[in-house]
Amino acid sequence: MDVTGDAVARPLVGDGYVDDLPFARQPRALLRPAAVALTVGAVSLLPVAVRAGNAAGLQAAWDAAPPAHDPGPSPVLTVEQVAAWLGPATFLLAGVFACIWLVRVQRIVVRADLVDVFHPDSALWIMWAVPLANLVLPARRLARFDRVLHGTRHASWAVLAWTVCWVPNASPALWQARLTRDDVSPLVPFVDWQPGIVASAWWRLGVGVVGFALWAAVVVRLTRAARSVDADTASRLARSTPGLPAAS
Repeated sequence: MDVTGDAVARPLVGDGYVDDLPFARQPRALLRPAAVALTVGAVSLLPVAVRAGNAAGLQAAWDAAPPAHDPGPSPVLTVEQVAAWLGPATFLLAGVFACIWLVRVQRIVVRADLVDVFHPDSALWIMWAVPLANLVLPARRLARFDRVLHGTRHASWAVLAWTVCWVPNASPALWQARLTRDDVSPLVPFVDWQPGIVASAWWRLGVGVVGFALWAAVVVRLTRAARSVDADTASRLARSTPGLPAAS
């Protein structure tokens, strides 16, 4: 698929697709980005947790401020601003490694001849940055890889549940700073609800934790299946192609 969403056919060569990354002979090529993506993703929850713990003080600072006036500089406002900056930064970094992992999963799927078309690496990167498309396309790719790697007709419950949770997790309202008297739900504009600074901060943390747990389940599930499939592919190609070493 190119950046517009059109599928691109990839030619077959011999007994499988040509690929320049024999992952079965480089075990860490898939494990490393998966591990880093999950580690950085877990770290991205720390600023969200800090904001939840800081929310009561932030609410008190607003309540103490005169009407129509912003509260003066204070530690709670500084913590909110710093944590609100660190949250998106670490979340974006985790997404970079997640995309590297997804690209390598696709190469394994293509190398194993499990799909008739492939999506260029650039398309897998761009789909995360296109508004609205980033709410749908990542889930579709993950569901497809889950089906072909496990030989099932439907994606697993983990992928389907993560798809539902991905929408609020991808919402800017989950990450942006809340320095107003009335905070809003991270689901805006989908839900017209203003729970206040404290309730919204803990809601953001809950959504983030659930979303990360589901994402970790998806990454572990697909990584295990992809490594198994690629080892089988390497063995098959070694038997059919003279001079190609078998996977250890």
